[in-house]
Amino acid sequence: MNILEILPSLGESRGTSRFEWTCWGEHAQYIDWGGEENHIASAVFDRTNGQIFCVELFTGTAAVRYLEPDFQDSFLAECRARDIDPEDAGEGMTYTAVADPQIIIALVGTITESMNNDPTR
Repeated sequence: MNILEILPSLGESRGTSRFEWTCWGEHAQYIDWGGEENHIASAVFDRTNGQIFCVELFTGTAAVRYLEPDFQDSFLAECRARDIDPEDAGEGMTYTAVADPQIIIALVGTITESMNNDPTR
């Protein structure tokens, strides 16, 4: 999956920065979307070619995550090394794993601009 497949659906990002973990290499970039009071989505991708390593979506009270299979083991190893629970999505939520990138693309397509500014989400 490529970052260009999800960018049009998510609108303007809230911010982007270099991803500091090493599990996805030296060109990993983090980007997130949402309003001041909420967090709708985030992605980590390779800024040189757009390959997505991870996409996380927060839809109401649910959190879903796609991990690129080729990089899943290195991500989980770094979580262990940092003593971080990879299933913890914050605020009492756990991630539901989504293995099919087409499902994530479809879910991203359901996000609207109004959701980015809705503090109840």
